[in-house]
Amino acid sequence: MLDANNSSIGRFDKSFLVHMIKDFFLVLLAVSILEFALKAAAVYYNYSVNGASEAQVVAEDLAENVRSIMRNEGGPVAARTIYPILERNWTDLGYAVAIVPSDVTIRSIENAFDFVPAGIPEAWPPGDFKEASVQITAEAFCLQCHTEAKVGDVLGTVTVHNYLQRDFAIWFNEVRLAAGLAVGKIVLHSVLLFLILRARMEPLLRLRAVVSSLSKAYGALDQRAEIRTEDEFGVLARDLNIFLDRINRLISEYPS
Repeated sequence: MLDANNSSIGRFDKSFLVHMIKDFFLVLLAVSILEFALKAAAVYYNYSVNGASEAQVVAEDLAENVRSIMRNEGGPVAARTIYPILERNWTDLGYAVAIVPSDVTIRSIENAFDFVPAGIPEAWPPGDFKEASVQITAEAFCLQCHTEAKVGDVLGTVTVHNYLQRDFAIWFNEVRLAAGLAVGKIVLHSVLLFLILRARMEPLLRLRAVVSSLSKAYGALDQRAEIRTEDEFGVLARDLNIFLDRINRLISEYPS
């Protein structure tokens, strides 16, 4: 219980209205932070459950791209131009990829085209990742360039790393946009709440003014609070008026 002489009583920063706005603001802020945290947990859960399958889909897609290049009669030469493009495209999507030619491919291309095929060298950045690999096997149309291979031989391996930081980078970009909108909504809602509370608490403020006047020396006991609403504030104003009527009646009955 506070001391009646406490100097902080009645200060604006101790107002019920200010406390309500502050609490409302903090609650909305906490809800927004919790929402972002839950989304982060969902991102991690999705990565844990689906990360490997997503990497597998990318590896199979990239392997099919390689087969399409090999179907072109200028396959090995075209690959030297197209592989860097494929690597850049998948890197932009957050995946790290590698295409490692097998020994039979290296020998075949070196003999037929006079250069050593490099594919896409393995250059794995650090971080938590899920890996998927697909082997590319020789088909009949491959033997035109891969002269030392037989149908079914492994011509190379496509490897894909799906990194957790990729998913969190996407999450962070979404959070950065959503956070700005959330702060704007919180401020707007706080202002609207202030205006609503100000209007709804006007009877209470009037009641407080009456009580404050009565508490002062020589305050007139014949003043009454206006009953403006039918809610608890109206009931409080009515009970205060009844109390003042009783006091006035007692004073009038008291012998001079």
